[in-house]
Amino acid sequence: MISQISRRSFCVAAGVSATLVALGGAGALTAQGAMLRPPGGQDERAFVAGCTHCGRCVSACHARAIGAASLADGLLEARTPVMRYNLGFCDFCGDCARVCPTGALRPFDVEAASAGDVDACCIGKARLSREICLAWTSSSCNLCYEECPYEAISLDGDGHPVVDEARCNGCGVCEYVCPVLSLRSYIGGTARAIAVVPVSPGEEEVGR
Repeated sequence: MISQISRRSFCVAAGVSATLVALGGAGALTAQGAMLRPPGGQDERAFVAGCTHCGRCVSACHARAIGAASLADGLLEARTPVMRYNLGFCDFCGDCARVCPTGALRPFDVEAASAGDVDACCIGKARLSREICLAWTSSSCNLCYEECPYEAISLDGDGHPVVDEARCNGCGVCEYVCPVLSLRSYIGGTARAIAVVPVSPGEEEVGR
């Protein structure tokens, strides 16, 4: 009996160890960085404690802007919802929070958030990579500036887009329309020239 339990324990431990090695070590148990959560889920500790990985928010997103985290994002975070702006952007409709059965996604002021009030709900902040931005490298694109519904992107004296983080609520329109991947396919990877990143409450205050 003891030997059977020992063998079983060994096999389980070996399986877990193999998974961790495949994912890059023990650090893969948790996310390797902050996660970009749907609106109402910016308190990461409370969100992770309440999320049951049910996927209802993913199904409810009519804009297809919510996806599921993968094992590469961390074993504990796998299948939790994250924003994926390659397929859509957030219009703060509030459907994801309404269908959340545990309150992991908290209700927010839909009208205020839809009007661009960052105090009502802020998913993250857009950050621009000037090294690959077409506007900064060749002055051939201003789509993010033209499409931003909240006037959070302006142009400097030379016509280059600049993000005003105090006005940005992380809707993802700029990331969604950025054409860098199609016009500069040779750079490889999945990075667009502008992307929304999560921010901590303290960081957000500094940016204002």
